[in-house]
Amino acid sequence: MDKKRAFIGIAAVAAALTIAAAASWTLGKSGNGTISLSGTVEATTSTLSFRVGGYVNTVYVDEGDRIKKGEVLAKLDTEDLKLALETAIAEQIMAAANLEEMEEGSRPEEIAAASADVQKAKAALAEMEGGSRVQQIAEAQARLNQAVAARRSAEATLEMAKADDERFKSLYKSGSIGQREYESYRTAYRNAQEKLHEARASVSAASQQLSLLKEGSRREDVQQAYAALQGAQARYDLVRSGPREEVKAQARARLRAAKARTDMAALKLGYAELRAPFDGTVLVKASEEGENVSPGTPAFSLARLDRPWIRCFVMETDLSHIALGQSALVEVDGLDRGIEGKVTYISSQAEFTPKTVETRKERVNLMYRIKVRVDNDDGVLKIGMPVTVRITPR
Repeated sequence: MDKKRAFIGIAAVAAALTIAAAASWTLGKSGNGTISLSGTVEATTSTLSFRVGGYVNTVYVDEGDRIKKGEVLAKLDTEDLKLALETAIAEQIMAAANLEEMEEGSRPEEIAAASADVQKAKAALAEMEGGSRVQQIAEAQARLNQAVAARRSAEATLEMAKADDERFKSLYKSGSIGQREYESYRTAYRNAQEKLHEARASVSAASQQLSLLKEGSRREDVQQAYAALQGAQARYDLVRSGPREEVKAQARARLRAAKARTDMAALKLGYAELRAPFDGTVLVKASEEGENVSPGTPAFSLARLDRPWIRCFVMETDLSHIALGQSALVEVDGLDRGIEGKVTYISSQAEFTPKTVETRKERVNLMYRIKVRVDNDDGVLKIGMPVTVRITPR
């Protein structure tokens, strides 16, 4: 929480620096005619944050460290992001394979199988429409004759078995034969009855089959065979022509969507590393290892101290002597040398002198804000440092 409050502190300091900068005023011309201004050092600062949320795995820098553009400041745990990327890649591979299969169309084996089904359906329909052949009727008549002969034989057998049953039943009752001997004839009589029943059923079935063959195919059977042929022909046409163009278009769209998900997953994996957008110095480190951060949560404050600028104010009477690109000399208390700079900005709108100026006469004077850009490779200048800017009138 202390690091988080540091960002609030930076905002407060920035506000204070703005007031301090606004409080700088024209010191007036020195004896040699140089315009002397008081100002404050400022620099480009940026608040950095992760574009995805997660647990902070590693923090590589600390406050005060000078870093290069592209250097990794911190890194999140990436296990879930890697799994999301692998899933997206697998979906893209499946979508690509599906589209390739559609583009190539049906295999020769599938077309051959569909063609065989059509031929089979045609043969079935032709048989239905042509009726029964003479050979089929003759075979059915022969089976009926065989069934009738078998029935007559079963009837004769049953008559003999019935007579034996009645004769041996009388002998059994008179005690001339035993029960076991009588039961054998009784069983033979029952078996003869069953044989006759089966023979009569065979005659009936053979007779019906012969009648159907003589009558030919029923109309509903022909219609059913015709419908089966149409279905087989439609399946063959579909297999031969392959998927429709609109179906292929849908497959292409699914592949593009899968590729976009893969690209997005790869981007999010890259977002797990927070890199410096420019060369600078770490002002605040607000994230520590093990913390769970959300997207956009401030993690670092980075300042570009190699090229700071001086904010100061110029009186209206001196404004005509200052132009963009004009050289300036920046003096720092305690430093025995000046720092070269250039005027890079002149405000087009006048401002009142800050109320911290002591006299009322000076307070009502209008001032114009300017910026003086300087090099700070040696790091002498710090943000908020008061300096004196001397400009030779043009």
